[in-house]
Amino acid sequence: MIEDFSDLQTYLSMVGSKLRYVIFYVRSCSSTQDLAMTLFEQGYGEGLVVVAEEMSSGRGRLGRNWLATSGGLWFTLVLTPHKPTNLQILSLGVGSSVAKTLRELYGIKAMVKWPNDVLVSGRKIAGILIEGRKNLKTALFVGVGINVNNEIPGELREKAISIKEVLTRQVPRTPLLSKILQEIEGTYLKLLDGETDLICLSIE
Repeated sequence: MIEDFSDLQTYLSMVGSKLRYVIFYVRSCSSTQDLAMTLFEQGYGEGLVVVAEEMSSGRGRLGRNWLATSGGLWFTLVLTPHKPTNLQILSLGVGSSVAKTLRELYGIKAMVKWPNDVLVSGRKIAGILIEGRKNLKTALFVGVGINVNNEIPGELREKAISIKEVLTRQVPRTPLLSKILQEIEGTYLKLLDGETDLICLSIE
């Protein structure tokens, strides 16, 4: 399932985002994290969103493999905070942004599990990975992986779940990605303003 994300720029322009988003969509890559880092080195800045239909070497926390097949939502957002940022709070805030989006768009009772998972009925529906590199000191790479319309392999069905499985139907990913980016941006701006209590209060 390949979805045209060309309307995403229009979605984002309609909500008055402060970040200047640039959408970079690829059919396949090793990892949106690695591709975002490469593009940042080439001159792309804050607001770059790398979206891939599939990843051959997706990764999660502690270097764990992340299965990223067609139909899921796999993306990395580049942020360049102007001051030191609490990555744990940011990670929880991003997870909360995903959970809030799933509740508001689909009525899915998603919960954040420390430190970087989003669960539905005890099964993983999304994961967060925030990375930096010593040679790229000004940038944070916020990776988000969400099981949307992708098939969950049999050996993972006790631990993982997709939006399609919960709703018993497929959902369009463009409005989902747009809403999540809006929520993450709100969290990020609160963090920059030192309003960490407000971020924590949004985590259930």
